[in-house]
Amino acid sequence: MKSTTAPSNPSARPRGRRSRRSVPAWAWAAVLVLALAIGAGGALLAAPAPPGRLPGASEAALIRAHDGAAHLAAAARRLAAGQQAGGQPGGASTSSSPGTPASVREAAGSAAEVLELQARVLGASTPATAQTAAPETPAAAATAAAADSPAALAAQLSQSASGLRGDLARVDGPTASLLASAAAGQQLQSERLAPGTPVSEPGAGSSPSATAAAGACPSPSGAGPAAQSAAAQSAAAQSAAAQSAAAQFAAVQSAEEAAVWTYTVLAARAGAADRPGLLAAVGAHRAQLDALGEAAAGACAALPPVQAGFALPADAGGPAQVAALEASAATAWSGLVGAVGAPARAAVAGSLLQAARRAASAGAFGSPAASAFPGHRAAEQAAASPGPSSTGPASPVPSSAPTSGRG
Repeated sequence: MKSTTAPSNPSARPRGRRSRRSVPAWAWAAVLVLALAIGAGGALLAAPAPPGRLPGASEAALIRAHDGAAHLAAAARRLAAGQQAGGQPGGASTSSSPGTPASVREAAGSAAEVLELQARVLGASTPATAQTAAPETPAAAATAAAADSPAALAAQLSQSASGLRGDLARVDGPTASLLASAAAGQQLQSERLAPGTPVSEPGAGSSPSATAAAGACPSPSGAGPAAQSAAAQSAAAQSAAAQSAAAQFAAVQSAEEAAVWTYTVLAARAGAADRPGLLAAVGAHRAQLDALGEAAAGACAALPPVQAGFALPADAGGPAQVAALEASAATAWSGLVGAVGAPARAAVAGSLLQAARRAASAGAFGSPAASAFPGHRAAEQAAASPGPSSTGPASPVPSSAPTSGRG
C-alpha cells in the first residue's frame, strides 16, 4: 500500500500556486499617492462654482440700506396695524386705545409706505452680482423688530439715517447722493412720528474750514510743469475735479440766494404778525449759504459772484411758489452731496436735511415717492414709476456701477 504522506520536496508543490512574496514599501506608497490624486480630482470636479464677486463699498452700502429700509418698513406696518413685534395685538397701539391718537397710526402708515418705496428703489439699484456675496444684516432685523412704539420706531429711523450718512465717505458720488437723500427721508419720518425728539445733526464739526482748505488748494501761480512735485500734481487733479462740480455749486448758490431775496422782500411787505417768521426763513437760508461757502472752500471751488437781486414771480409768497422755492434748494443740495469730495459729504448731507425739512414744512413733498427721497429727482421718479401701491420692482437709479436689480 502506497503512502499518502505529502512529498517534502518543495518542487513537488501543485502547479498554479505561487509563492507569497512581500510587496515593496515603495509600491504601497505609489498606490496611496495615486488614490489621493484620483480623490482630489473627483472633489475638484464635483465642487460648486465659485460665488459671485464680493461687493464693493458702494454695493455693500446699498445692500445695507435696502435691508434696513425693508425691516423698518415691516416694523412700521406692525405699528400702524396695532401689533407688537411678535405679531400680537399691542394694547398701546390699537385703535381702541385712548392713549394712541389716530395721527400716530397715520404717521406709522406713512413711514411704512415711504420705507417700502426706499427698499424697492435701493434694491433695484444694487448690482445682482453682489446679492449672493453680501448677507442680510442681522442688526437691522433685530433693532427693527423691537420698534413696537412710536418713540422706538422714531429712534430706529434716526439711527438708520445716521448709518446711511456714515457710509457717505466710503461710496462713489452717485451712491452718496442717493444714500443722503434716503437718510433725509428717514429722518423726516422719524421726526413726524416723535415730534420734538432731540436728534444728532449730521455733519456736525466735519465741515472743513476755509483756512485748512486754503493750504490744500493749489496756487494758480505755481512753477512750470518740470518743477511740479507729486503733491502739486495731486492738488491739481483735485482742483480739476472741483471745477467739474462748479455747476452744482452754482445751482445751490442760486437756489439759496433766490430764497434769501424772496423772503427778504416778503418780510418787507408783510405785516407785523408775519414778519418774524419770514425773517427767520431769511436767516435759515443765509446759514445755508455759509455752509455752501465752507463746502466750496474745502473743494477748492470758486463760487460765482453774488447776484444783486431776483425778479419775483407774480405769485411770490403763495403756497405753491414757496413750496417750489424750497424744493429747488433741496434738489440742489442733493446733487451737491455727490459732487463734493468724501470728507465734505457729511456736512453737505446735513444741509440737505435742513433743506428737506423746510421743503416738507412748505408742502413740497406731496407724494410718498418725494418724501422717500427728498431732493433726488431720479430716485423719486424711480419710486413713482410703478405706482405707490405696486409691489413690482422699481427702476434702478443711475450710478457708477452697473445695475440689474435686486429683489
